[in-house]
Amino acid sequence: EYHPGKHEKIIEIDPGMAFGTGTHPTTSQCIVLLEKYLKPDKIFCTHLEFGQNGESTGRVSGTICAQEEKQFRVRGFAGKMDIDLDHSFAYSDHHADIPLLESVGHPVVINPTKQLAACARERGWPLYRF
Repeated sequence: EYHPGKHEKIIEIDPGMAFGTGTHPTTSQCIVLLEKYLKPDKIFCTHLEFGQNGESTGRVSGTICAQEEKQFRVRGFAGKMDIDLDHSFAYSDHHADIPLLESVGHPVVINPTKQLAACARERGWPLYRF
């Protein structure tokens, strides 16, 4: 069991309950709540477009944050903030995040797709299923 350090926060989220896929409105709603609670310096995600009435249009606003784009954003942010990615962690369940996982010194794979599980075994990355 992991015990957080003095300046760490742990939030346990059931992704099946909290996060939708693609343009599902719950994804954006959960990100907004996490932003309010954690007050992070930066969140990397695909943003949804919202209409004048505040409801999701079902369209993406800006660039989709996936695959190489996610890796690009994280590397750029790390460079600006002088973050050593060799000492950083990344967690994923999907093979689309292989570029992101390759960017850090400590990739961790959780409940992966078949493709990501095979990649993790091949590269010796920690793999957890629950």
